[in-house]
This record gives sequence, structure tokens and C-alpha cells, in this order.
Amino acid sequence: MDSPLVSIIVPVYNTEEYLAECLDSITQQEYRNLDIILVDDGSTDRCPEICDYYAKNDSRIHIIHQHNKGVSGALNTGLTAVKGAYITFSGSDDTIDPDHISNMVQLLDSKHDIACSPIKRDLPKQCEEVLSGEDALKKVIYKGHDDYMWYLVNKLFRSTLVENVTFMPDEHYGEDFSFIWKTFLKAKTVAFGTIKTYNYRQSSTSVSLASFNEKHLSYLTVGNRFYEHIKEHRPKLMQEAEYVQARVLYRLLNIMLQGGSDKATYKYYAKLLKENQASVFKNKEVPLLFKAKLFLKIYFDRLYYYIWLVVSHFERK
Repeated sequence: MDSPLVSIIVPVYNTEEYLAECLDSITQQEYRNLDIILVDDGSTDRCPEICDYYAKNDSRIHIIHQHNKGVSGALNTGLTAVKGAYITFSGSDDTIDPDHISNMVQLLDSKHDIACSPIKRDLPKQCEEVLSGEDALKKVIYKGHDDYMWYLVNKLFRSTLVENVTFMPDEHYGEDFSFIWKTFLKAKTVAFGTIKTYNYRQSSTSVSLASFNEKHLSYLTVGNRFYEHIKEHRPKLMQEAEYVQARVLYRLLNIMLQGGSDKATYKYYAKLLKENQASVFKNKEVPLLFKAKLFLKIYFDRLYYYIWLVVSHFERK
């Protein structure tokens, strides 16, 4: 059986509590032909020592220690070190099942440019499909929050596809989607699988639990760059670009609710969302649940706030 070399890029920053479990799950993969790239992005805890320990015991591991450059900088460093025919990513506080890489390689099947696996649950077999890069991007945009997500970690890329695709240093959040739309629009075919093998951990440092700071505005940067590219090069996808802008504004406002934002700033972005919502409500592809949440957010913001408090309380438990 042909076993192409698979590069796994793992940006590491202050996750000592979970790092060993993550690296155990990677080094114990059934698929053995791996190029494991650990980018220690200036960690101030025991992560550098943990990385060094694992590298001494597994020749497949290559460590890069660098001054802190942020997640996009760490990912770019990892890309420069890739040797594999295929590339995937892992969070340093997550784990993968023993058959994760083998399933992804089988799904890619040397015929396709990208393979995607669900990240929340196993799906029925009939959900397997192969789409063009453009149609696959639509699927991820509209259905991603249910199963395939706007994440990198549950996707396997052909290395030649990501040549000249880099992470932007000012994209502190949302960098996954930025990388996804650029690669998907270059892809000829994308294969979607049904087996969940990636285990995402929502740690205390997760962005979904963080208070608002200026770096969160990079969500808008990511959305605007996608919008401008689509407007100039793929006008058929304008309703998708408008939906992405609505989603990033909606997410930004939810982060602001967690604290760190003044009322004037919140009202400014809430007004932007209201001004850009018409096309979303007209778009038949947008999930009804998102339309309902958007309607509450725009027209009954106080009621939305109390519902959000209740939901957030149970999500933290």
C-alpha cells in the first residue's frame, strides 16, 4: 500500500497541561509515515521541555523554537518546514484517534486535493461526497457550523495546493477560514467523509470563552478580505461573502458580550450588522437557526442577551 509522507503542523503555546496527551495521540497513529512539526511559539511554561523530550524519543518529530509570533506566525513557520506530500494541522491541546491520519489519507485517495472529516459527530454513510472546490467551500460556509466547521484541523491538504498560501500576520483570529477559502478555491475536488476522528478540546484559553480585545477585530479583517476577493474574482459567490460577513460580525458581538467592550463600540458593530442583514434573510441557503438568532440579535437585543447568558452558563458546565 502506498503511504505518502504526511506532515502534521502543531503550533504550541502554553498548553503544558494537555501537550503530552496530544503528542501521544499523534505519535501512536496507525499511519506511521509522519513528519511531525512542533512549533514552540515562545511558550513560557514547560512546553519547550515536553517538546524536546518527545523529539528525543521519536525521530519523526522536528521542533522549531521561536520567539512568540502568534498563531499565524507559528503556522507560517510550520509551513516552511513541511516535507510531506500531504499536510494537516493539530491543536496542541487536542487529541486525534489512532486511525485519524489513515482515514484522512484514504479519503483523499490520491485523487483529490483536500479531504474533510466531521468534527462534532459521525455522520451517515450517505453523507460522503466529492465536490468541486467552489461547491465544497459553499458546503463548509453553510454547513460548517454543524459538522465540518471553519477549522483546519479536520482537513488534509495536498502540499502542492498550499504553495504560496500563507497566514496573514494581522489575522489573530479567523485565520483558519482565511486559509480554507484560499485553498478551496484552488482545489479541483474536495472529498467529505463521515467518520469523526479529531477530538477538539474547548480549554479555558479558547477564544469562545475570552473577553473582547482589539485582536478580535481581525475576524472582520478576515471577512472583509474574503468579501473583496469574491467581489473582484468570483462574483457568483457574493451571497456567500455577505453571509460570512454577517457571521463574523455576529460572532464578534457575542465575544463583546463576554466583557472588555464599551457600549459605544458594541453599538457601532451592532449597527453594521443591522445594515448588512437583508441579503442574509433573503438567502435560502442560510440555516434557519442562524436567521432566527440574527433576528433576535438585531431587533430584540436585550432578550437575546438574557438568552445568551443562560446558554453560556450551561456551555461552561
